[in-house]
Amino acid sequence: MFSLIQRVRSYNDLSRSDSDVDLVGKVTESEMKRVGSNPEMDPEVEPNKNIAWVRGEALITFYVGILVFLRVFTWLLSLSPHVAWTFINLTHCIITFPFLHWVKGVPFSGLWNDQGIYEKFTFWEQLDRGAQFTTTKKILTVIPILIFCLTIRYDTLWGLEFYVNLAAFLIVIIGKFPLMHKVRLFGINS
Repeated sequence: MFSLIQRVRSYNDLSRSDSDVDLVGKVTESEMKRVGSNPEMDPEVEPNKNIAWVRGEALITFYVGILVFLRVFTWLLSLSPHVAWTFINLTHCIITFPFLHWVKGVPFSGLWNDQGIYEKFTFWEQLDRGAQFTTTKKILTVIPILIFCLTIRYDTLWGLEFYVNLAAFLIVIIGKFPLMHKVRLFGINS
């Protein structure tokens, strides 16, 4: 039956095809022996290598560096501040929405013994094993809010550009709400 809202099964509902052991959080004795010889495969650190790089200061530095680069780029093009921030807001929306909230799975599935358990989850849903309100997710939520605040600071309120910026902001921010975690609207991207 077609439903307006569909929830994706949680990590706990997914299991490996070769055993009854749940990959997330539980490790067999034979896997523990292999982990001991290779620290980067430690499941306590992060079993999903797709999201292992998204952590702390490196994330903030990279994210803010890209935004500063875009602002300098718009300054070199001699764009006015409201057009520059609108460009940055729309570029941010066009890049981050598909990357964080649309594309599902792991690009190199099967290389890290994930057995396809991440195929039904977006990048955002994979972050921090699905936990909400973590530092990483807070950073990735606050930055679009700051971009939008800077955009409306230099923009005229209630003009066409405001509504375009508001729509781009809402598209990006609504996908980050805990209420939307593992939810597919109208069966799209399920």
